[in-house]
Amino acid sequence: MAESSVQPLYRARRSLLHDRITPFTKLVAAASLIALAFLLPGPAAPSCIFLCLVVPMAALAKVLNDLCLFLLKGMSPFLLFLFGIYGFMMPAPPGCESLFLSVPVNGDGLLAAWVIGTRVLVMVSALAILLMTTPPSRLMEDLAHNGVHPYLCYMILAAVTLIPRMKQRAASILDAQRSRGLETQGSLRVRIRALFPLLIPLLYATLADAEMRAAALDVRAFNTTGVRSRFILQQEGRAEPLVRRICGVMVAVAAGGRLWLSLR
Repeated sequence: MAESSVQPLYRARRSLLHDRITPFTKLVAAASLIALAFLLPGPAAPSCIFLCLVVPMAALAKVLNDLCLFLLKGMSPFLLFLFGIYGFMMPAPPGCESLFLSVPVNGDGLLAAWVIGTRVLVMVSALAILLMTTPPSRLMEDLAHNGVHPYLCYMILAAVTLIPRMKQRAASILDAQRSRGLETQGSLRVRIRALFPLLIPLLYATLADAEMRAAALDVRAFNTTGVRSRFILQQEGRAEPLVRRICGVMVAVAAGGRLWLSLR
């Protein structure tokens, strides 16, 4: 199986985030950025986090172009829908409505859409940078080494690789059915008729793959207890524990400040 099909977001580069930073530290940093984007009040906070932290991280990892292309394809429909709903369909309070090409626009709704959109943008970007700089298997190994339960590690790995595996299997089933004379192009009726000959083999292949994975885990003594040896060893930098502590302190301060503001 090709690497691109199993690791859809990973980009092989030579950078600091790829080679020197452990996956667990990158995961803590990504989670901290997401938490800060949702905890800090005001519309400027998530925008500053994205421009001042997320974008430099992507540039440092040499994946800025890939990240921009990924966000353009994945986030543009969501952002357009969000701004359309909040800006043009929600009723505006008295005095907050303006006109854009003779269409009433809710100014407060656009501001709320900006806050929600930038927060989601930070969340998606931080996770995308993590996956673009870390192979899923390396992430699972490092999480297990840092005390995360193996079942949770396997669930994360399976979730990351499930969609690309199913996409590759669906493409192979589609090619096989086309070679047998199945019509997949044409009117809506023809496409609906071709849906079941594609879904049934895909369902059986997915169930067979799950059974094979379960057998492979049993053979490798996945349920065993005790200390596990690591196949991939990556030395942790001296500054990484300090970086994780700083991230934890920043999130705790932001959560405390948000709680204090809500209780005033």
